[in-house]
Amino acid sequence: MREFRRKKWRTEKAERNAHTSWEVLGMRFQKGCIEINTIKDVPLLRQVLHCQLVTHEQLWRFMRLGLYEFQRSSFNWRLRRLVESGLLERRSKLPYTEHYVYSMANPGADVLISHGEWFPMSIEENGRKHRVSVAHALGLNDLQLSLIRARVLDTWKPEPMIRFENQYLANPHAKDYDAIVTVRIDDRESVFNLEYERTAKRYRDYADIRDLLEQVPSLDPVLYVVPNLELLRVLRHAFHRTSAPVHVCLAGDFTDSFMDMRVTDASSGVIRSVAAIL
Repeated sequence: MREFRRKKWRTEKAERNAHTSWEVLGMRFQKGCIEINTIKDVPLLRQVLHCQLVTHEQLWRFMRLGLYEFQRSSFNWRLRRLVESGLLERRSKLPYTEHYVYSMANPGADVLISHGEWFPMSIEENGRKHRVSVAHALGLNDLQLSLIRARVLDTWKPEPMIRFENQYLANPHAKDYDAIVTVRIDDRESVFNLEYERTAKRYRDYADIRDLLEQVPSLDPVLYVVPNLELLRVLRHAFHRTSAPVHVCLAGDFTDSFMDMRVTDASSGVIRSVAAIL
């Protein structure tokens, strides 16, 4: 019986496509194959998939805080190798950041599926791919990183996974939240639904969201994170006297110190500590 080693991924740079290949003992890999390191490559690929878009610096912080990488040179080599192999895509520097921005390529998603990833890279709406805002995605990454640094983050369910669950599972969430976050404070686990609201929606859009949230019994707190006080006031007006547990906070307060953050009850306007609503 033939004996197999780890899976290899062959890439052809001209087509930037990858295919599964296996090494049989005693035989060499074909030129262009790379070996997937399940301890370091897979977590990096999975982080890019979950973020959708992530800068070079943010990805380094995710890997460093997750204890997957300890040397910047090793991380840079790994990331460059995955890009050159066609598993990740690197975008030119964008107006929102000084760093390169990375996203998942189809071959990279295939690698993750072979390692147990269960939701697809993108969910289509009415035959069209869901559009991802660069500034929005990078802002969400900063919120997640701040929770990791504060050592309170337990799990972060990203928006693509929530969108997938809402389309295919029997008991969907009230809406496609930006994230469903589980934090652990003083050995107590708490869950909240996070919305990163960079710009205001139309009032009737908020009315529709309000109707959806108010129909959910025992809804976990919904936390809107906004960049300024003007948008906080917009949300206060949109959710005034709502029966849903909707709260609003400033993005700067969230990233500076989540545990010391104050949040505004959108229904009543009462300001509380974040611990009081979780």
